[in-house]
Amino acid sequence: MDPKASRSARTVADTAVRVSAIVVAHDSAAAQPLELCLRAALADPWVDELVLVDAGQSPDLSSRLRGLRADRRDIVLIGAAGSAAEARNRGAAAARGRWLLFLDPALVMQAGAVARLVSAGRTAASPWIVGGRVLDAKGRERGEARGPAPTLQSAFADALGMARRPAPFGDRAAPVGVVGGAMMLIPRDDFVGLGGFQNAALEPLEAFDLCQRAAAAGGEVRFAPRAEGVQIAPARRGGRGRSMTRLLGRNARGPVERFGVALSAPALQALWGLRQAVAALFRRRR
Repeated sequence: MDPKASRSARTVADTAVRVSAIVVAHDSAAAQPLELCLRAALADPWVDELVLVDAGQSPDLSSRLRGLRADRRDIVLIGAAGSAAEARNRGAAAARGRWLLFLDPALVMQAGAVARLVSAGRTAASPWIVGGRVLDAKGRERGEARGPAPTLQSAFADALGMARRPAPFGDRAAPVGVVGGAMMLIPRDDFVGLGGFQNAALEPLEAFDLCQRAAAAGGEVRFAPRAEGVQIAPARRGGRGRSMTRLLGRNARGPVERFGVALSAPALQALWGLRQAVAALFRRRR
């Protein structure tokens, strides 16, 4: 199907919907980044549907989302209570697309990003997941958007602020261990087959868990360096220490490794708590 075809013609039947973009809006989602996120998604010729999930408790947020929905026929607005993972699952259940594109509400995709994600996944082993390059407002790559599967050693390095910079990539998509959920594409059938996002206790690392389950099922996780997006607001990092230890424990190979994770969990969580407290202090002093 021609990517430049009329959007209204493409949405006549479910089979015509190629990519459904799913954006979960919560109370902390700022108005301007969210609006820019939605505009960029709807402007992409491969996105035939946008599922907007109201996961907040604020009447002001709900009013803003209803206003956005009133202006566009290609926006599906649903409500969802519970965790962000559950809200994403609700959005996926409401979507009709062949491919599901999960976007952070502050992520603004650059032109051509979706086509490059789809192209990177076409030759991947199923179940597959493809993530794009996520940049901050200054054009620097966010390292947590892709990398090898986390280990206890890498988790401590991350908590101490000593994580390695992302390895440079060329222009071609390549396999990686995990990709983040800020800009992530997965076929609908693969998402359903993997059971979606399964554990709210793993937030904000639920995307890493999905990637590791895809790899364990014989699939492939890829990073598409030319599929870019700018994340205007910082990624949520609260509870990362607890989530990381739970993720490591879930994917531990054998009882010895599982015991090592359990033994290290208090120290890892304390380091993350200290790092977040220091970061909050610096933000208040600015």
